Amino acid sequence: MALVSTVTSRWQVLFAAAVCMVAAEYSDVFQWNPTKGVARDALYFIAFAVEGMYITEMLSKRRTERLHVNTLTQEVAARKEAEEQLQLLVDCSSAAIVTADQSGKILQANQAAVRLFTPDGEHPAQLEGPLGSLLPALSHVPISASGPKSLRTMLQCQGFRTNREPFVADVWFSTYETPKGMRMTAVLADVSEEFRSREESNFEQILQGSRLAVGAMAHEIRNVCGAIELICERMGAHTSSANGSQDLKALRQLAGTLERMTTVEVSHMKRAAAPIRLQQVIDDVRIIFADSSEESSLRILWCNAQNVPPVWADHQGLLQVFLNLLRNARSALTSTQSPCIRITTQRKANTVEVHITDNGPGISDSEHLFTRFQNGSRAQGLGLYLSRAMVMSFRGDLRYEAAQPGARFIVELLIAG
Repeated sequence: MALVSTVTSRWQVLFAAAVCMVAAEYSDVFQWNPTKGVARDALYFIAFAVEGMYITEMLSKRRTERLHVNTLTQEVAARKEAEEQLQLLVDCSSAAIVTADQSGKILQANQAAVRLFTPDGEHPAQLEGPLGSLLPALSHVPISASGPKSLRTMLQCQGFRTNREPFVADVWFSTYETPKGMRMTAVLADVSEEFRSREESNFEQILQGSRLAVGAMAHEIRNVCGAIELICERMGAHTSSANGSQDLKALRQLAGTLERMTTVEVSHMKRAAAPIRLQQVIDDVRIIFADSSEESSLRILWCNAQNVPPVWADHQGLLQVFLNLLRNARSALTSTQSPCIRITTQRKANTVEVHITDNGPGISDSEHLFTRFQNGSRAQGLGLYLSRAMVMSFRGDLRYEAAQPGARFIVELLIAG
């Protein structure tokens, strides 16, 4: 029965037990009778069947366990291979990928992330520390156990390298739950170049739109001047003193109109100002001018305005003002050895002053610096005029003072609140 049970199924074991029962009955010395023979045969059958079924079930369970172990081994091998392929994909990816735990601590970062967050020449083997210090916007994402179990979205925010150099990043991130707690994985891309091109394009569009507006105003002024010339001709043709008086009155009205048109300020077009952080605007300007210091010998010394209180301004408008002043300073330093631009802040009683100082040749004629149509200027000499009008719309001021050496422009902003 032990040998037969290794190669038979359950019903075959029962059949073999019945055959062994018959063989045992015919091979023993006992006489068969209904009283004792039936009980003896039942005992034979049960003994053979139990032995065979036990061996059959034990071998079947062993085969099942062996099959399960083989399947599990294959699954583990397949999972390990998939993890290796995924890890290889993450390590070789050109996109920066960072994983953090629910406390915000960086658990893993690929080489692209290491290169993104560390300056050139300082690439450690792994990133360490809290992710919120590199991407402050992600420190507000709820990845605790009480927060949402899954969150998938994208945002554009400001990031900082380990030396606190700012840049603009597009971030795709997701949160998920693991046996060890909540996790967050972020895929990042540096879009500072796109941000820089967009802001410079916006500034050029502002100058182009202002050029069109001033051109339209000049056209209207020419019409008024033509009317003045016509009246002057009529004054020469008339000899009546009454007519001459009326013509002179009309001439004065037209001259007054001309004067009002030539003295209109762009600052009358108010912008939607609000309390803003000056450091954020300076960081955006620093991102835009990052290529200037890398591609040339120009050195820009940036200030730290973390402790400066919020100022009353429009973020985009103030960004355009700083952009114009720095571009003018960069143009003035083209023939200067060791060119340098220094940006500092100074707090007054109710205002904050931002000083932009260069070591260039300075400005010889500063009397008409903020008037329109300056000869030799870009965009028909409207840059400084529009910048001052923009700052004045924030209830601030833009002025110039000579530096030794160079020039200094001071942007005065009102402290919010």
